[in-house]
Amino acid sequence: MATRTAQVTVSTTAAALPCRATDRGQQVLVKNAGEVAAYLGVEGVTASTGYPFDPGAEATLPLQYGEQLHAVTDTGTTLLALLWLAP
Repeated sequence: MATRTAQVTVSTTAAALPCRATDRGQQVLVKNAGEVAAYLGVEGVTASTGYPFDPGAEATLPLQYGEQLHAVTDTGTTLLALLWLAP
């Protein structure tokens, strides 16, 4: 397995983050390195349906097989930093 990292600019258009769980699942470390809240969830996430992820927030999120994290903001853009193990 290889360690992967990414920094993703998130905007008001929901987008998939570049980490997807494989057959064994995986854990993704996420940090909001921007200045605007992001909202995390499944495909089609919105600011009213997503989990609020404030600037400076950090979390380790377990993903099950096939799950992929999506993110959106309600205004402007923010930067999410990601770290995960990839097969």
